[in-house]
Amino acid sequence: MSLQNSPIAFYNGSGEERTLSTEKTMRSSLFKNLRFQTYLQIVNTIIPLITTPYIARVLGSVQLGIFSYTTSVASFFTLFAMLGTTNYGTRAIATETDEEKRRTVFAEIYFFQLVTCSISIILYLGYLVICRENRFIAGLQLITLIGYLFDVSWFYFGMEEFSITVKCNMFFRIMAFVSLFVFVKDAGDLWIYTVIMLLSAALGHGILWIKLLKDREISFGGIKRSSIVRHIKPNLLLFVPLIAMTIYHSTDKLMLGMFSTYEQTGFYYNVDKVINVPLAVFSGIGTVMLPRMTVLFQQDRNRAKEFFFECMGGIMMIGTAICFGIIAVAEEFIPLFLGKGYTECIQLIITFAPIVIVKCISNTIRMQYLIPQGQESIYIKATVAGAIINVVLNYILIPQYGALGAEITTIVSEVVALVIQIVYMHERKRFVKTGADLLAYVFLGVVMVLVVRPFDSIVSKAYMLTLVKVVIGGVAYCSLVIVYWWIFRNPLLYKYIKGLLRKK
Repeated sequence: MSLQNSPIAFYNGSGEERTLSTEKTMRSSLFKNLRFQTYLQIVNTIIPLITTPYIARVLGSVQLGIFSYTTSVASFFTLFAMLGTTNYGTRAIATETDEEKRRTVFAEIYFFQLVTCSISIILYLGYLVICRENRFIAGLQLITLIGYLFDVSWFYFGMEEFSITVKCNMFFRIMAFVSLFVFVKDAGDLWIYTVIMLLSAALGHGILWIKLLKDREISFGGIKRSSIVRHIKPNLLLFVPLIAMTIYHSTDKLMLGMFSTYEQTGFYYNVDKVINVPLAVFSGIGTVMLPRMTVLFQQDRNRAKEFFFECMGGIMMIGTAICFGIIAVAEEFIPLFLGKGYTECIQLIITFAPIVIVKCISNTIRMQYLIPQGQESIYIKATVAGAIINVVLNYILIPQYGALGAEITTIVSEVVALVIQIVYMHERKRFVKTGADLLAYVFLGVVMVLVVRPFDSIVSKAYMLTLVKVVIGGVAYCSLVIVYWWIFRNPLLYKYIKGLLRKK
C-alpha cells in the first residue's frame, strides 16, 4: 500500500486534495473501523449508564467491593495467560502480507497462547485451594481464564477487520445488559452478577472462531518448536509493561480490599467504572490505529509523526472536555446515578477526573507511536517506574485515606509514566507545542465549569440541572475551542474539519 493510497490523510503536504479514489479508500478503511469502534463505545457508554445505578442500589457497595476484589486477583492470572499477545499478535499479523505466512504466524502465536493460558488456569486452581475468603465468587472468575483460551481478537485487529469483533462484543454486552435486570434482584445475587459479567466476555471470544474456521484462516500443520520459541522474546517485551498496567488497574482494588474495607473498595469500583466509560473511547481509537500506524511508520516516518501529533491534539481536546465535564456535574450526577449511600463518591470522582487527560495522552503515545515502531523499551521503562510508585504509594496512603489514597496514587504513577515516555521519545520540541495546547484546553475547561456554575441556583431538579450543564457546557467549550483553533490556525480546523465540509 503506497502512501498515496493510504487512507490516513485528507490532504498532502501542500494542502492539495487527494484523488477521489483515495478518499473512497479512506472512508472504506480507517473511517469504517473507527465507525464500528464508535458504535461499540456508544453501547459501552449507554449500558453502564443504565446498569450501574441499578446494580449499585441492588447489590450495594460491600458486594460490589467483593466482586471488585476477586476480579483484581483474577486479573493477574489472566495477565499471565495472555502475556503481550494482544498487542504483539496485532502487530505481527498487520506486518505480514503473505497469506500463507500469515496463517503460519497465527498458528505459532496461538499455540503459544494455549500454553500460557493452560498454565495460568492450573495456577489459579492452586490459588483457589488456599483461598479462604469469598472462594465461591473467586472460583467463578475461572470463566474469564477459560474464555481467554479462545481469544483470537488480535488476529482480526491485525487484519483491520474490526466489524466482526465489534458485532460480537455488542451482541453479548446487550445480552448481559438484559440479563442483569432479569436475574439480579438483591444482594444475594452477587454470584449471578459475576457469571453474567464474565460469561458475556468469554462467549464473545469463542464466537470469533466461527468466522475463523469458515474463512480457513488457520493451519496448524507443520508447526515447529523453534518457530514458536521465536515469538517468546517480543511477546515478553510487551508483557512487561502490561504487568505495570495491571498494577495500575488492579493493585489499587486489591490493596483496598487488603488494607481498607470492602465499602471503600466498592466506592472506588463505582468511581473507576464511571471514569472508564469515556476512557473506553480512547482505548477503541488506539486499537483501530495500532495496525494502521504500524504500516504508516514503515512507509513514511515523517508523515506518520505529523499524523500522530494531529491525533494527539484532537484527543487532548476531547479528554480535557470530559475531565471538566465530570467535575462540573459531579455533585448532581453521583446521587442521581448511584443513589443513597454514595455521597463520598462526589469528592472521589472530582479528584479522579484529571486521570482522563493523563490516560488519553498516554494511550495515544503507546498505541500510535511506541508500539507501531517497536519501541517497547521506552514503554517498559515508563510503566515499570509507574508501577513501582503505584505499589509504594498505595501501601502508604490506602490504610489512612482508603479510596482517596488509591486515586492519588493512580494519578501520580500515571503522570510519572507519561513524563518518562515523553522524555525518551526525543520529540521535546513538538511536545512543547502540544503542552501549550493542553494548557489552553485546561483553561477553556475551567471557563466551561464557571459558565455552568450559576445554574446551580436556577435549576432545582438534579436530572434537569445535569442535562442543562452538559448541553450549555458542551456548547461553550466547543465554541471556545473553535475560536482558539481559528486564532492559532490549528490544522485540526484548517486541514480536517474544513476538508470534511468541502466534501459535503
